[in-house]
Amino acid sequence: MAALPGGGQAAAASDKAAGAPQRVMLQASSGGGAAVAPGPTLIQPGMEPNTLCAALPVFDLGVFLAAPDSPEAARLCAALAECLKASSTLVVRDPRVDAGDSERFLSLMERYFGQAEGAKRADVRADLAYQVGATPEGVEKPRCLRDPSILAAIEGLPADSRPTVPTEADVKWRFFWRLGQRPAETRFPELNAAPVVPAAFPEWRAVMDGWGGKMLGAVATVAGMAARGFGLEADAFTSRMQHAPHLLAPTGSDLGKHGKLGTVYAGFHYDLNFLTIHGRSRYPGLYAWLADGRRIPVRIPEGCLLLQAGKQMEWLTGGAVKAGYHEVICTEETLAAAERARADGRPTWRVSSTVFSQIASDAVLQPLGPFAAAPASGAVAQSAVRPATCSARRQQPAQQQRRVMAAAAPVAGGVDTTLNPRVASLKPSKTMALTDLATRLKEEGADIIGLAAGEPDFDTPAPIIEAGIEALRQGYTRYTPNTGTSALRKAICEKLQQENGLAYSPEEIVVSNGAKQCIWQALLATCSEDDEVIIPAPYWVSYPEMARMAGATPVIVDATPEEGFKLTPDNLRAALTPRSRLLILCTPSNPTGAVYTKEELEALAAVVAEHPRLLVLSDEIYEYIVYAPAQHHSFGTLPGMFERTLTVNGFSKAYAMTGWRLGYLAAPRHFAKAAAVIQSQSTSGASSIAQHAAVTALGMGPGGGPLVQEMIIAFEQRRDFVTQRLQQIEGVRLAAPQGAFYVMPEVSDFCGAGVEARGFGPVPDVDTLCRYLIEKANVALVPGDAFGAPTCLRISYAASMETLGKALDRIAAALAADNFTRA
Repeated sequence: MAALPGGGQAAAASDKAAGAPQRVMLQASSGGGAAVAPGPTLIQPGMEPNTLCAALPVFDLGVFLAAPDSPEAARLCAALAECLKASSTLVVRDPRVDAGDSERFLSLMERYFGQAEGAKRADVRADLAYQVGATPEGVEKPRCLRDPSILAAIEGLPADSRPTVPTEADVKWRFFWRLGQRPAETRFPELNAAPVVPAAFPEWRAVMDGWGGKMLGAVATVAGMAARGFGLEADAFTSRMQHAPHLLAPTGSDLGKHGKLGTVYAGFHYDLNFLTIHGRSRYPGLYAWLADGRRIPVRIPEGCLLLQAGKQMEWLTGGAVKAGYHEVICTEETLAAAERARADGRPTWRVSSTVFSQIASDAVLQPLGPFAAAPASGAVAQSAVRPATCSARRQQPAQQQRRVMAAAAPVAGGVDTTLNPRVASLKPSKTMALTDLATRLKEEGADIIGLAAGEPDFDTPAPIIEAGIEALRQGYTRYTPNTGTSALRKAICEKLQQENGLAYSPEEIVVSNGAKQCIWQALLATCSEDDEVIIPAPYWVSYPEMARMAGATPVIVDATPEEGFKLTPDNLRAALTPRSRLLILCTPSNPTGAVYTKEELEALAAVVAEHPRLLVLSDEIYEYIVYAPAQHHSFGTLPGMFERTLTVNGFSKAYAMTGWRLGYLAAPRHFAKAAAVIQSQSTSGASSIAQHAAVTALGMGPGGGPLVQEMIIAFEQRRDFVTQRLQQIEGVRLAAPQGAFYVMPEVSDFCGAGVEARGFGPVPDVDTLCRYLIEKANVALVPGDAFGAPTCLRISYAASMETLGKALDRIAAALAADNFTRA
């Protein structure tokens, strides 16, 4: 059995059948890393059965506090530590915390969240990544929508223990209130930001500090007990919690607005912090997962508190304690509690009283004591960072935060098989994976139509082919200069000057093995660890992974269909911080086909100009494939942007030269020189034959010349055909793209909680919908979550009209309304 992933730590068992769904257990480990199955818990003095939740006994912290050095306390500590290993979850009773404390806090937060939305929005601090003050509903995105490994693990759970997977951001507000001393010095300025105090609540500080302080006191006691139970120094955890960014982070969900059975208030996830502690909510709906994979409703007895381990606990224990998974949904009991509240005249806001306890910011986490000697498989040292519990924009996978590898490493056949953490964390491209799957199924005889690949179906124009053949005949078969032949770089400069209005010299051009290599080298040349890369979503699948590979943090900024899938100045400004280094813009866009107007680019440039460190990577690979009245504009031509812009282009899309592998970067000299150095130590120069042919391509005329324009006319006809056919399918929503050769329909009517397809089963998300279409329609598409759009599909219309017609007939039949039911 494999453990549910906690940021990629759990390794897949070697005896799994390829592709077969696996039953997953939330394994606990002994100090030596061996898995231990959860058995019956022996009730010790200081423990009592939990009549509301039999799987989680109640630990009385008073017994430990009264005599911490007694044998009874030692046994209680050992039992608590074993419970953490087995379930990642504890229920405790703390004599210092009474039910009245909880009630005062809940009443305050019900009144706060029940205010008019405008009053709450005055407390929002988006410029500080929502790490202080209020976070609006719809901002927090559950990790199960962002981490494919979690979705894969969900599929391996027993059918009756699977979570309800949401299709959108959580429907909850949150408020972050800092607890304890601020760090004297930190790389993360938002940790030292001034607190937000709502003006209409004079009792705010006293209630928040009082309740938060008591919760944090319970965490400190549990941390000390756990350390003793694990055989560590008594202050092994608590000493590392000093000056940490502990946060009281209550959430509020409006049951009047979101009171439908099955509504997800907090999607299936684990927390990144050390220990999360919850007070008792007035509304049931919290579920947790035990080590044997069981999903249990968590009911906290009156006066008790619930704790769950986070990723920092997992790292410090070398994987012996796994980060706990949980979700919050609307149940019959939730609705019954809401009815009682209405009858009593109380607000119907479901409030959670949550505290995220942390390890001190900027610390490096390594397995402690006996865990360092024999950590669980895959355990690594980690960097403690600012809290990343709520921000929908800052995705900080555990793998991306790694700094120092632990002494013990995975071993296979006597060989240390440890991978570079940046590489180990990478996800394969879904577009390539689905294209490969379609090809394999075709080879096996299946009648599969693949519309996943971003590749023109046209042949390379004949003059370019002839130039390549001529290059072979004339002996152009040797190494070329690292940055490209002089002839090609001069031709690129002429093209950029005449068609784009960009004045570059040949020394500012780097020719590479495709535009993808150019983007990768631009990221390496400009970004350092701790830098942030701003990426509008939907995005090309490789942008976030490349940023992580370069050591930077991808910051995802949603661009909605209502905004034309385009980044707005306000959203860009809200995403920027002092660590923002690079903004990636792709126009025309892969995957949406959106094309920015000159006015829209100028508005973004005005925001960029406000941030001296910020550069722009302008991906213009689809520049010729634009449909009137839309026009392409190069970002580097905007006032003040030339010196900030790294322009990427190539030959694959417009000239149908995908297999020739040729792209180029145009950038100010110091950036181009850095990219050239990287290339000189990796691939060196691109193909001599492809470069010779590319000179001919650029000489075919503006916009690629008549042969390329013929292809673009064909693409436009296909776009019109595909858009019209998709718009005829009930439940599919899309607007005609303005460029590239993709459409991105919104398909949330066909997936989500409670949706089932006849003869197939539940369709909780777009990944499953794509599997349904492969199985039932024999059409391979790419799920939108690969592009940061979890309710969309990407369809490439780079195929013949005959193929597109056949594929759309199949898709329409498969998506017929009578094929789907929604609970």
